[in-house]
Amino acid sequence: MMPCFVLLLFWGISSCSANIVLTVGLNFRLPCLYNSDLLSEEYSWRFAPQTNEDPGNQNLTFSPLIGIDNELVLNPVENRHAGIYECVVYGFSINGRIKVKKSFKISVIDSTQEIKIKLFEKTEGESIKLSCLFSQESVDSLQSADITWFKIKDAESFDKEKLTPLLRDQSIINDEEHENKTVNSLRMVYSASGVNESVWSIELDKLELDDQALYLCEIKRNSQTERVYMELLVNPAPPPLCFNQSHAWEACPDPDSKSTPAIVRESLTHFSLNLYKNLNQMNPKSNLLFSPISIAMLLSHLLLGTRGETRDGLERSLSLPVHFSCIHSEMKKLRSKTKDSILIANRIFFHPDLNLLDIFVNQSQEFYDSVPHKLTNNSEANTNLINSWVASQTQNRIKELVDSVDEETQIILLNAVYFIGKWKTVFEVRDGEFTTFSGELLSVPTLYSSNYNLANSYIQEFKAQVGKFPLSGKNSLYIMLPLSESENG
Repeated sequence: MMPCFVLLLFWGISSCSANIVLTVGLNFRLPCLYNSDLLSEEYSWRFAPQTNEDPGNQNLTFSPLIGIDNELVLNPVENRHAGIYECVVYGFSINGRIKVKKSFKISVIDSTQEIKIKLFEKTEGESIKLSCLFSQESVDSLQSADITWFKIKDAESFDKEKLTPLLRDQSIINDEEHENKTVNSLRMVYSASGVNESVWSIELDKLELDDQALYLCEIKRNSQTERVYMELLVNPAPPPLCFNQSHAWEACPDPDSKSTPAIVRESLTHFSLNLYKNLNQMNPKSNLLFSPISIAMLLSHLLLGTRGETRDGLERSLSLPVHFSCIHSEMKKLRSKTKDSILIANRIFFHPDLNLLDIFVNQSQEFYDSVPHKLTNNSEANTNLINSWVASQTQNRIKELVDSVDEETQIILLNAVYFIGKWKTVFEVRDGEFTTFSGELLSVPTLYSSNYNLANSYIQEFKAQVGKFPLSGKNSLYIMLPLSESENG
């Protein structure tokens, strides 16, 4: 008799995996294969239970499951059923013997009618506080509870990463300790200084896009576990208005043109009158003292760093023509012309986290003889820094301009004007009577001259008599006397 041989023409291996999330109490059936066309199927199952650690970072320990064919039955689902299930099937098809291997990851959450997730939406760079959202009575009892925070990056697999926030006063550490801490742990802190009073709430500083996730606050007391879910959406920070606008301020096309200074004078006049009108409307019954040239000089310095819509808006505020590129060179000439009688100085102070373009710093030096100065993270040091600069620019006449400077202040714009002027004609000082808006009669020191030759004229636009008092150099003092007898006149 001829011997009979069975030849296996094909040995195949197929493998796939799936993630499944179940709630406690469900009746669940999990087929290894759907609509199988294999013959003589042989099934084997094994199981590795879920631990508190990340399954991806451990060696799984599998145990065989006996007596299960194609379908795994969990009836009812319990917390102990969470873990990795593997099913291996051997069988025959028309192509030969087949091996199919499938893996299922099952996560189990407590039975509940619904999972309420509080949604938070923030922008990159902002900060946020996440709380367990309990009543004050519940918060008071948290000292006896075991509270753990988790970050769930993948909502489908429900993989949990345990969070270890620092205490707020420990988030500032030295460089040596920094090497042993992740950036996230430095930015993630408990809300208060003591663990017992603060673990129910955490804060994330300077949000990053990777902070977007589902956050879980898990509270264990005795045999009960409560969970609070919070979803954080982090939107990308919008690009700055000066994005792709890093070019230098364009040069004045005709710096020697006679019309350019006239344009600047007209613009400064309109700006000064508009500014006076607005300031006076704020409190029309009070005295008003301000320096239009100081404010205009400071805003023109700020204009040097603007582009696009911001530049257009600031030019309108300064009453300048659109894209008038000669303003900075003219301001430089103005400072030079008046240096013998008026000392004008600008200084920009900025937050240490801000970065200024070199081109702005260089042109600030070129046109305004001023280099922007970086503040510190110390309020007292910033206060001393600013007051020292003001004192040096006002011949120590103003020594304490500010009492404090908030550490979060982003930018401070300062301008100092020191006028060096004397009367060409010396006046005699006498006590004279002065009537206030309320009708009160006061005795005040008054400048007096019996033979002063005053140049004066009536200005129709102002509806006022204007007197010109010559000062040293090319300076003059103009005083307007409105004809109106009203209290605003």
